[in-house]
Amino acid sequence: MKPRVQKLLKSGRAVSAVISNLILIGAVIAVGFVVIVWAQTQSSNYNKQYSSVIASDINQLQERITLEACYNSTPTTLNAYLMNSGTVNVTIWTVYVSSQSGSLTPYNNFKLYTFQNQLVSSNTLNATKGMREGYVQISLLTPLSGGSNLIRIITLGGSAFVFTFAVA
Repeated sequence: MKPRVQKLLKSGRAVSAVISNLILIGAVIAVGFVVIVWAQTQSSNYNKQYSSVIASDINQLQERITLEACYNSTPTTLNAYLMNSGTVNVTIWTVYVSSQSGSLTPYNNFKLYTFQNQLVSSNTLNATKGMREGYVQISLLTPLSGGSNLIRIITLGGSAFVFTFAVA
């Protein structure tokens, strides 16, 4: 070996500079990989959340309920005849009824029946087969006044359907 190289190796200054540069480069590369993994994880989580929100919104847009008729079978019992005219199953979550005063009263104790008077425990109107039509029976707290009234139906998917009906 040449005397200069031997002198450099013996002093150790050049070797320690090269090693420190290699350690620094390794640390920067490791931090870079950690940042890439973190960014991919965040991106994946965001994509999953976005996909579930979009799927929920699409289902909500496909929910369709039509009010066919509404009448009082007794002064405190309201029957609302409904039809699922959409492309997805619709589960009724809660029903609100208001009178001319405009105040909405929630009724969570409603019952959904088929037209053959069979109770539907799932509160679901099917989209393609089975029970597309039925009626919701609501036990009112007070009799409805004559004139225009509102019924608001909220589905499990979050859709709200508001219908106006008249009581004689």
